Amino acid sequence: TGRRRRRDFTITTRGLEVLRAWLRQPVTVELASSRTGEAELKLALLSIVAPWSDVRRFVRAYGAVVQRRGAALAAVRRAIAPTLSPSAALALDLGITLNKARSAWCRSITNQRKEP
Repeated sequence: TGRRRRRDFTITTRGLEVLRAWLRQPVTVELASSRTGEAELKLALLSIVAPWSDVRRFVRAYGAVVQRRGAALAAVRRAIAPTLSPSAALALDLGITLNKARSAWCRSITNQRKEP
């Protein structure tokens, strides 16, 4: 029939320890700018092993980093605007816009009083 069989996996105690350690690593500029998929994966897994307060803490830290990153990109954009090619300006504007959107989303989540 072409359908693959479903396989279920169970995390080991050691695997759970490693997962929790990975999730506790601080949010860095690199994570927020170059490894956004990893940040999103952490967010997806966090509530499985941690309380909502930890999810909010992660989102708050991530939001602070992306806000600073967006502000830094905007400062660079202003400083080098006359020298940018049109496509370079678009790429920089995209980065600024994405950081603003992520920062705004993080603020909306951290302002929630309870779990969604």
